[in-house]
Amino acid sequence: MPHRDAVRGAGLAPRGVGSSGLPVKLAYCGSDEQRLEWIRAALVRGGTVTEIGLWLGGVDEPKDAIRALILEGLRIATFRKNVKDAAGRDCTVMAWRLKEDTAHAV
Repeated sequence: MPHRDAVRGAGLAPRGVGSSGLPVKLAYCGSDEQRLEWIRAALVRGGTVTEIGLWLGGVDEPKDAIRALILEGLRIATFRKNVKDAAGRDCTVMAWRLKEDTAHAV
């Protein structure tokens, strides 16, 4: 899950840090470990993350990041989400959230 400095801009300092100590936006994370922790926190809060959202946030291999979290013990559901692209066309993207039976137990 290498960092894409060319897309995000090399040397950007993390900014917009939230109360959890993690950046408010995934794109502000400065390391692979911080990005993985950001994804974990988003899922535990009940959020849904999408493949394109992770990629735009600086995660080169979103499926590998999700796989790493599953190997750590998170029970993550994979599904397809229908969205519209910028031109208004229907598209389907890969998305993840915690499985229903574990969302309250974490």
